[in-house]
Amino acid sequence: MEKTKTMKIIVAHPGQQHSYQLAVALKKHGCLFRYVTTFYSFQSRKGIMASLLGKINTRATKRRCEGLEESDVKTFLTYGFYLVAILLRIDKNGKLYRKANGWLSNRFGEKIARYAIKNKADVVIMYDTNVERCFSILKKEVPEIIRIQDVSAINRLYMKDVYEKDMKRFPECAEQLMKERGFLFDEKSQDSWKNEIALSDYFIVPSEIVHTSLLYSGVKPEQIFECPYGTYFEIQKSEYRKHEKLNVLYVGNVTQMKGIFYLLEAAKKLPKDKFEFTVVGKYDENSKLLEKYKEYVRFTGFVMHERVKDYLEKADVFVFPSLGDSFGLAVLEALSYGLPVICSDHAGAVDAISDGKNGFIVPVGSSEAIIEKLQYCYNNPDFIKQAKQAAYETAEKYSWSNYQDCIGKMIKKTRQFK
Repeated sequence: MEKTKTMKIIVAHPGQQHSYQLAVALKKHGCLFRYVTTFYSFQSRKGIMASLLGKINTRATKRRCEGLEESDVKTFLTYGFYLVAILLRIDKNGKLYRKANGWLSNRFGEKIARYAIKNKADVVIMYDTNVERCFSILKKEVPEIIRIQDVSAINRLYMKDVYEKDMKRFPECAEQLMKERGFLFDEKSQDSWKNEIALSDYFIVPSEIVHTSLLYSGVKPEQIFECPYGTYFEIQKSEYRKHEKLNVLYVGNVTQMKGIFYLLEAAKKLPKDKFEFTVVGKYDENSKLLEKYKEYVRFTGFVMHERVKDYLEKADVFVFPSLGDSFGLAVLEALSYGLPVICSDHAGAVDAISDGKNGFIVPVGSSEAIIEKLQYCYNNPDFIKQAKQAAYETAEKYSWSNYQDCIGKMIKKTRQFK
């Protein structure tokens, strides 16, 4: 592929998420100046602190990317990362952790701004909830540096209204939802998110729902670049075998953020001799809300990812009733196993669902719609068999190669405004 003419682009993320893949895409197109983070597992720089961290957080020791040379990567505030990693493990109520993480985010933003100015970068790409400090410095001191926010979550101002509606629709879960997402109602935080939007020139989003949430918050359509993520899931082909019961599967956190109670209500109302429900994911064993559903649903609790495949292989249908997910990797993994997916219209993964072909799209917050589609699947086993092939074909489209090509198009368009 012909490389785009050189632009000096800095990608900065204090954590990880999908930022490695963005850096690799920019490197492929010849315009990555540096990928900057707080911690990176350099093979050439093994030290005492890195060894200690490995005992605290083994996942952190794997924070490196085969697609990047070590010379492509720079780190700032690594000791701050160690502090936050330790607090995450020992701070029971999370107060010190949140305070330290906020400090780290602000200091990291300052470091990135100074680094970008010093090295005369053309573009800085940072991630939602981490851009405010960096972009405010850049806008004030060097406004010609293009500021791009990579948005990995549905805009929080949009989700605040979604949760407010759900608390009215399902009041039994209002207390739990406030406990999980109450920070969305903090006015100081809301002002910060609004400022992040105002400080950004452009936005990269992974799905249509994130796109919509930014429009809702006042972003102009021409400011948004939509680049769906890829996956590492391999296609797991198998023949469809009809079971006596329809095996229905959900994988993810068992919280109302994920719309789980709409699935549980569906399980409660459908006949147990025809449907079998399995919910895989961490849940509160002492929850009184969940107690009344345990005779209708099997709750496995937390399961290591390598064991999730055992449940995917046995399932007939996957349900994803989320109130709002930016992408939904669990859906793409289910599709890679050939499972038709019943997906709420507030999940980013709905972009992958062709209604009536590889699954169904249902209105968010509707257990009745979930029931209707599950009954259809039970009564029409031929649909599941046909949807299996369509699911495989969909999963194959979500590659990091396609993501890289999309980022290349974004670069070309960005250069027009430089």
